[in-house]
Amino acid sequence: MTSQLRPEMPVDAADGHVGRLADVVVDPVARTVTHLVVRRAHALHPRSHLVPVAVATVEGEAERLRLTWTRQQLEDSEPIDETDFVELGGWPRRTEEWDVGVVRVLSWPHFPATGRLVETAGPEDTDTLVEFDHLPRGTVELRRESEVFSSDHTVLGHVQGLLVDDRHAITHLVVRRHTHGLGHHELRVPVQHVRRIATDAVYLDLGHDAATALGPGQDRPG
Repeated sequence: MTSQLRPEMPVDAADGHVGRLADVVVDPVARTVTHLVVRRAHALHPRSHLVPVAVATVEGEAERLRLTWTRQQLEDSEPIDETDFVELGGWPRRTEEWDVGVVRVLSWPHFPATGRLVETAGPEDTDTLVEFDHLPRGTVELRRESEVFSSDHTVLGHVQGLLVDDRHAITHLVVRRHTHGLGHHELRVPVQHVRRIATDAVYLDLGHDAATALGPGQDRPG
């Protein structure tokens, strides 16, 4: 039996609603889901928490995740999201225990201009403010905006979700493809056609035409 993990799906704890599924953490070698990134709701400053996939189940057609954890257990767990300044063009540093997941730019450097000449910026003006997640070493992170590339280097679509079996092994990648004026539709790509999974990107061993010939999944408006 397979279940579908969709970024943005609502998440309930054992004692009530807690937030949404922000991202999915994957072992790219074993092709298994190891953790879920849950973004807490109803908080002054929402934070992201790493939840072992073993404590979560998908509730049938409701397309909701239910945790065996309570809301307090989730709140007490260490947040994994962090904000920091990095040099323009740089990247957050990983540690011996943590890899860097999806990086989101919060603000770009500010270079004030006077007339046609750009003023020299000080050190405080040349860094980029970013938000990123700490991940267990050897894992990668996928979100709804993560791009899916065909073998001929075209963007096939974006990650809509993952189909996983009872052991949390990935069986299919669900790809969201936009159709101009017609909303979007889904393709379900068997995992054997996934060449590589990286943070925020998936690479297939199929060309664009071969991938789209797999057949559409469920059509959805918008």
